[in-house]
Amino acid sequence: MRKRGGQAGFNLVELMIALAILAIGMAAVGSMLFASYNSDRYNATLRRAETAGTKVIERFRAGNVGSGLASDACQRPLQLVPGPGGTKIGKAAYTMEPCIDETKPTGRFFLTWTSTDDPSGVKILEVVVAWDGPQCTYADPTKCLRHLRMSTIYQ
Repeated sequence: MRKRGGQAGFNLVELMIALAILAIGMAAVGSMLFASYNSDRYNATLRRAETAGTKVIERFRAGNVGSGLASDACQRPLQLVPGPGGTKIGKAAYTMEPCIDETKPTGRFFLTWTSTDDPSGVKILEVVVAWDGPQCTYADPTKCLRHLRMSTIYQ
């Protein structure tokens, strides 16, 4: 800042440099906000997937599995059908309703579960939640881009 003729002020070069520094700072802050927004969206989706998997695990632990149909999806036992190697498998779709409903093959998340009987009498449950991708379907959730795998022991 120079004094010219008794007046104080900035010349054009100083003003341009200050604006360039301000623009670089604003671009950095904007980029950081965008990255934060994307991270928050992904974490929210991951929480929903974890909720879906946890609901299946809780129903197995509560003994709400087997055969039989109830009209309410929350009361209907999760189905298990014989799978390869003596395992039992099941699958469902989930769209954030209060309960997992195996009768609806549509949703944002696709769940598959495998129950294996350990020789010691313990049952091992593995739940896979899949989502995202143009070819991600109820019929073939292995083509989904994202997967969350959860395992637990139940009796």
